[in-house]
Amino acid sequence: MRTEFFISRRLALRAEGSRRMATGVTVAVTGMTLAIIIMIVSISVVIGFKNEIRSKVSGFNSQIMLYPAEAYAIDQENPGIRLSDTLLYTIQESIPDAQVTLSMRRPAIFKTDNAFQGIILKGMSTTAGYEFIAGNLVQGNLPPTHPDSLNFVTISASTARALNVGVGQKLLTHFIHNNNLRTRSLEISGIYNSHFSDFDDMYAFVPLGMLQRLARVDSITGSMVEISGIDDTDVDQATSNLHNVLLRQLTENPEKTPLYAIDNVHHSGAVYFTWLSLLDTNVVVILILMSVVSGFTLVSCMFILILERVRMIGLLKAMGATNGFIRRIFIYMAQRIVMRGLIAGNVIGLTLIALQKHLHLIPLDADSYYLDYVPVEISWWWILLLNAGAVFLSWLILIVPSHSIARLSPAESMRYE
Repeated sequence: MRTEFFISRRLALRAEGSRRMATGVTVAVTGMTLAIIIMIVSISVVIGFKNEIRSKVSGFNSQIMLYPAEAYAIDQENPGIRLSDTLLYTIQESIPDAQVTLSMRRPAIFKTDNAFQGIILKGMSTTAGYEFIAGNLVQGNLPPTHPDSLNFVTISASTARALNVGVGQKLLTHFIHNNNLRTRSLEISGIYNSHFSDFDDMYAFVPLGMLQRLARVDSITGSMVEISGIDDTDVDQATSNLHNVLLRQLTENPEKTPLYAIDNVHHSGAVYFTWLSLLDTNVVVILILMSVVSGFTLVSCMFILILERVRMIGLLKAMGATNGFIRRIFIYMAQRIVMRGLIAGNVIGLTLIALQKHLHLIPLDADSYYLDYVPVEISWWWILLLNAGAVFLSWLILIVPSHSIARLSPAESMRYE
């Protein structure tokens, strides 16, 4: 064991004649603890918030969407896209392990005796496509996908309030198809609430088979192909890969290759993702402020430790100790304070995050934040990085005040009172 480290461990952090920590040490530990708590909570809240909003946007729009190119033409009805074996193979070749789902969207009008509302009906080919809605159900069930039970719909809580309807009731639903008005009576199988009002007011969910029968198309035809199950950081690259493969096929065989349009959630939900990116700036500001505050606290504590042991410093210098040797003693002492603050901050911070994650103690205004509680997500990688950074920065910060030891002479320090 190095001598300076042994000496630093033997020096007490308590006030003289007391079992409590010295006031300066208590202030430093408290400041470090609060800084770590605020940093951990800030990072966890931002990560949780970004994950929740990202999942909501992707839940309604999917990560990558493939349309027939004609769907983007003005006043042109979507002619439909066929999820053939060839197209499915192309997608899986471009984006391995992705989940591919056929879906269909159709504008409609819900009508009751006293109210009506415009809506977009979305039909999915498998129950896997309804995982997001299933996680936000508040009443009833998802619409069944059995071919003999197609006239069911799952609506949002806001739509249910606007129309004053509930689970089990019937909704007259009007469609325009080939300039003709068509009507279906749909039974409400469930009600969901994602707290994402921009989409809740817009979407209702029905079996894909019902919309396919309405459009008189076969079972592999829809209005879009949705691709999901991709890491969010890989969405743009996956979109580019699929675009390049489809473009190559079109170039090699233009007569038999349909023309597709590709979109992804980062483009269709650009407003929300831009908003989320601004949160990173807020976190950086918080981290900088907390680092500055805890740094000043540690520097003050370091000076207090030095002033309280001026005579010891003079004695060590008289015995031949170098300035570097003595500086390391006080840096090791200050690092003990840092470690106490880190341990307390991590324990308290992680406890608060765990309580919020499981009990949702702190609510939010869902109309403003799209969530009814503060979301948190524990990222062990970020927490380890934060702690390592705190130790490293505190070491650098403590070097500056430790140089004041060099200005103390043995003779003067021995007479210091």
